Amino acid sequence: MAKAKKKQPRVQYVQEQIQYIPEPRAKGSTIPLVPKTNGQKCYLNSLKSNTLSLVRGSAGTGKTFVALTYAADLLREKRIDRLILTRPLIGVDDEDTKIGSLPGELDDKLAVWAMPMMDILNERLGKGFVDYLRRADKIRVVPLAYLRGSTFDNCFIHCTEAQNSSPSQIKMLLTRVGLNTSVVLDGDLAQSDLRRRSGLEDAVDRLSDMRDVGLITFTRDDVVRSGFCQDVLDRYET
Repeated sequence: MAKAKKKQPRVQYVQEQIQYIPEPRAKGSTIPLVPKTNGQKCYLNSLKSNTLSLVRGSAGTGKTFVALTYAADLLREKRIDRLILTRPLIGVDDEDTKIGSLPGELDDKLAVWAMPMMDILNERLGKGFVDYLRRADKIRVVPLAYLRGSTFDNCFIHCTEAQNSSPSQIKMLLTRVGLNTSVVLDGDLAQSDLRRRSGLEDAVDRLSDMRDVGLITFTRDDVVRSGFCQDVLDRYET
């Protein structure tokens, strides 16, 4: 007598519905980035040709604007995979502007610190596209101290307010650099809130004569923000 065949359990396959969400298009400015001063021209040339650009100079010279406008265009053209925005967590004169005292979760705190940088990106790419890039982890905002252990390939890293970093922080950041990645360290050495030698000053002394490193020093003639800004700098720095 033949054995009865075992009844196979019924398996029901449910086809998942996957909703395709198209990538939004950048809606910001497409006007070519044109340097306004000789200092900015040297800066843009360094961004295009060097792995590391060391940038020092006073407020209003375009240290952050030129770098992030250039980086925004790289993102738009998909020539990099990710833009890293970072800065040291030191407040003016070590006041209560430290990140821990700001309200909200870490993302909320970082949004306040990154506001000047995000304003430039929003203007260049459009806020909707920038929001998408942040959700897709193509724009990452992270404190300088939190970068340890990372490796960055095909990225653009912008560290602003580097005059408030320590030499060990800058060493840590620069040893994160992988393939097809460039870095900008910018700051105003006259506005350091540290009571010791800054990481930017140390990097200028150690690295400025290395291959693939550019050093840009802005002067008072490079201040393009406004005549009022120039006048204020004159009074405070005389």
